[in-house]
Amino acid sequence: MNGQTIGAVSVVFGLVAFGAAYNAAVTWARKAGWMEPYTALWVAVGVAVTIVGIAALDVLLDLNAGLLALICFAASGAPMVLGDGARYVKATQSHITHMRGSDDQK
Repeated sequence: MNGQTIGAVSVVFGLVAFGAAYNAAVTWARKAGWMEPYTALWVAVGVAVTIVGIAALDVLLDLNAGLLALICFAASGAPMVLGDGARYVKATQSHITHMRGSDDQK
């Protein structure tokens, strides 16, 4: 592998790591009550980091800008999408458990 390839792979893996860490931060912020009304700020920070990744890949690779953006947003966004799905399932299960508990008390 040449230096450009190693650099590009490092950027993509860095974005995946950022997405995973950011997902953990969002989970913590939601539990702490710091998510609302700052959702737009959380999104803006995530997008800004991803744009930095796009700029880095643009220097390293000779690819179409749209393809670079797709690669970077997929890398940084996949952990967030999976994490949001997991938070939804957990909240739904908690709600169902609570509702079943209230049904048992009747």
